[in-house]
Parts: sequence; C-alpha cells; structure tokens
Amino acid sequence: MWRDLTGLTYGPNYYSDYLTPGWSVLRSAGPHKPDKPSLVRLAAAPDARYTARDKNGHLLAGGKFAFHEHNGRGAGGEQTQRPFHQFWFDDNWLARHMARAYGCPEPDGLDDDGGHVRWRVLSGDLNWTPHDRVRPPIRSDQPDRLMLDGLYYLAAGHHERALKKLGKIRATVNPATRLYDYPALRENYHVGLVKILVEQLLTVVDRPELILHSVSLRDLIIRRQQRETGTGRLLGWTSSVEPGGTLMNIESLAVNALALGAGSLATFEPDQTPTLPPGAYTVEFVMRSEGEAAARVDIVDPRSGAALGERGVSLDDRFQRVAVPISTAGGTVAFRWNAGRRPVEVAEIRVR
Repeated sequence: MWRDLTGLTYGPNYYSDYLTPGWSVLRSAGPHKPDKPSLVRLAAAPDARYTARDKNGHLLAGGKFAFHEHNGRGAGGEQTQRPFHQFWFDDNWLARHMARAYGCPEPDGLDDDGGHVRWRVLSGDLNWTPHDRVRPPIRSDQPDRLMLDGLYYLAAGHHERALKKLGKIRATVNPATRLYDYPALRENYHVGLVKILVEQLLTVVDRPELILHSVSLRDLIIRRQQRETGTGRLLGWTSSVEPGGTLMNIESLAVNALALGAGSLATFEPDQTPTLPPGAYTVEFVMRSEGEAAARVDIVDPRSGAALGERGVSLDDRFQRVAVPISTAGGTVAFRWNAGRRPVEVAEIRVR
C-alpha cells in the first residue's frame, strides 16, 4: 500500500460533510463535489492515484510517497475486490506513527495546519475534543471512540477516567486459556487501539488485570494476522475480526503494528536473533506458571557466555512483569528462564 504520488489527482470527494474541531458539521462546497461511487471506480485503476478530503476536511496534497487505503486483498491475501488507490490525510497521519516507531520512511503530504485530526491523541496531544463531551451528544460507546477518549484522559492526567473507558469494553475471562475474550471488539483495529491504551496505562498504573489485557490482546493480534496463501508470508489484518469479505487496509495495519511495539524500545520478529546497540536497558519478562513456583530469568551475551543481568522471582497463575536491568556493549543477547519442573508460560519479552 506504499506508493509513489506521481500524478496524484484531486477529483470527486468521498464525503458530503466534514467534522470540525468542535464536532460541528460543514457541508462540502466548491468544485470538488461528493461522488463516492465515481471515486471508488476511478481509484481502482492500476495506475490511479487519487486524493480527497478526509472526514475532518483535511487533504493530502502531494509529496513523493504515501499509503493508499487498500489493495482489494482479504483473508490469505486473496484478491477479492478492486483496489482503492485513494490517499487519505488521516490514514497517513496514523501510518506516520507506525513509520516513526519502526524507523521507516514517513508518508508525505501531511502539512499541519493545527486542525482536528482524530489520530493526534496517539501522541498525547490535548487539542482534541473527547466524544463524551460533544454537544449535542453523539455516540461515545463505540470501541474506537472509547479508546481515543481514554487516551485523551490519560494524557490529561486522569487515568481513572481512562480506566473507566477500558472497562466499558467488557472483557470476559476464557476458562480454557485464562486470557480475556473481547466479544464487543468486532474490528481488528479496535483490538489494536485497546492494546495501545493498555500499554500507556501500564506506564502509570501497575495492575494485574492490565497485564492480562496486554497479553490477551497481543495474542489476538498475532493470531489474526493474515498469511499469504501458499507462501505463509505475513501480510496484515483484515478490517473485521471474522475475515469474511473484509479487506486489509492501511488503518488496521498501522494500528496493530503500533500496538505490537507499544511501550518498547526494540521489537524482534520470530526466528530473528535479538540484537541491541550499546547501552543500558530494562528487559521485561511477562510470565506466569500453573501454580506457585520459584523461577529465575537471566540475560546473557551468547558469544562470551557473560551474564548481563538476572533475577529470581516467585510465580503463580497470574501474569506478572519481571524487570531485569542490563548493560551491554552491543550485539546479540539471549533470554533464558527456569522454574525447575514447574511449567512456565512466557507471554512476551520487552526491551525498555
């Protein structure tokens, strides 16, 4: 979905009205009339590059490269619909967070005029109106709105309000996995948003239920990522939790990629040897056992066998975070744990 912007065209608009910072509605005006069917048809051409005003009225106006909405591919990477080579301002604002987090090239065309962009709140921007304060009232109980409001209140220093927003997701414990299920989250990008809020809450509130949320949501994100039929290559996330006829789009991809790395300095792919540049870090193990157990975790330099850090911990059947400070001259590291004969589940390892 990353594409050059050569020949970018502003044709018909997708929306007929736009939301402004006070959540008032402005009707479209000017030469670019709303015509969603025509835009969908025009932007499906293989060489098409279209832009239009997003729901807040912002226009991605140009540059060298940016993300378009989708390639028309769904579960397994199968081509199920026509692509939509439409470059949205708000989607690329969101994707820029992902690009910065993973050290990748950032999308162009994001001139900031200080207006309302719903994704500003991801970076702690308080120039934003939460949905539950809008007058006249609008629905504020949708999962994405709950999480964006939660991020706003957390940034404003009201973590109890943010926790209340999280509580409205109404997670239930699955007795088989001892993880949370989320029946109210029907879109994958909602799952990613909840994970982002949880990770930010964990920086100020250390609660067992938040740790369980973190592990449960990470499990869902990893399991629901699509793989290319035939090759197994990792692709992205469909819009819907149940793939059905839905597609993988840049919004779902960006939110879930952000969620997987949220709160960490380094991320490691499966089968990738962990490497770190020189410096001081905290390695955090998230782990539990099937019963009470005395365990030890340690981090070593596999080349020399030298210990970089270690810690003993008492485990039970609830996930807990075990932090181990280390200092390394740089290079590969190895993470190890042992609890004797007691089975131990390590849900994730973070480097902070």
